[in-house]
Amino acid sequence: MMTLKNKLHRAIGILAKLRHYVPKTTIKLIYYALFSSQMIYGCLIWGQRKQCQTEIEKIQNCALRRMTFSNSECDIDALFSDLKIVKFKDIVTLQNILLMYRINNDELPALKDFFQHIPHDHGTRSQTLNLFEKPHVNSVMYGINSISYQAITSWNETLRKNPAFAELRYKPLKTAITKSFLLSYS
Repeated sequence: MMTLKNKLHRAIGILAKLRHYVPKTTIKLIYYALFSSQMIYGCLIWGQRKQCQTEIEKIQNCALRRMTFSNSECDIDALFSDLKIVKFKDIVTLQNILLMYRINNDELPALKDFFQHIPHDHGTRSQTLNLFEKPHVNSVMYGINSISYQAITSWNETLRKNPAFAELRYKPLKTAITKSFLLSYS
């Protein structure tokens, strides 16, 4: 985690220097290349813990403020909405949902045994939405913060809020979820 923080802070330094010389669209491309790529890599593993999410989000907020010459009192949600950049916690949720989509559509057959649909034979919303059964947990570290628990929770909550998402393919699903996150910032 320390290495990641160092890399993200280094990227912020580069963004802070370049913002004076390049237009907003270019600085956003540099953000995705230097900052976002580091932040997203491996987020399914270490991004499940709320403490990690909070720490990375603080660094991400700092990056957006530096990119836009904003002070610490500015409305950070407005910056995310303006730049059309997704918050780190929502990126983790999106990655969890896309993982469950791939498992649900047999694109990751090796993981299929670890995830079970809600078992019953009568047609309920849970069955028609392809909801998964949450595993029983006995601890925080290996239970509630586990990938399987968080991914299933994200998948089930998203499909309960937006049943139409169950019919979408991978790319349209990713786009629809990203748009819903961006709308929630405004």
